[in-house]
Amino acid sequence: MLTAQPSLDTGQIQRKQMKLAMSVGTNFHYRIAQVDGRHFLQIGEAAGVPKTLVQESIERVAFTAEAALGKIESELPKGFPEATTIR
Repeated sequence: MLTAQPSLDTGQIQRKQMKLAMSVGTNFHYRIAQVDGRHFLQIGEAAGVPKTLVQESIERVAFTAEAALGKIESELPKGFPEATTIR
């Protein structure tokens, strides 16, 4: 998704055209617009991972993502091209 973001930002593609490299869920969803949280629960269930552990993992990623992106952004060298940054 991150590699497609600049193309989305410049209008070269639409959000519905964005795809993941690997499918999610039991029905093999690749398009970002079709992926829902329950699809990650399906993957966990198929792998034998307890539902609570999958939910906690998703919540942890959601809770820490913004801070992690901010940290990376603050560590980029001065003059780093804006078109290749995370935001």
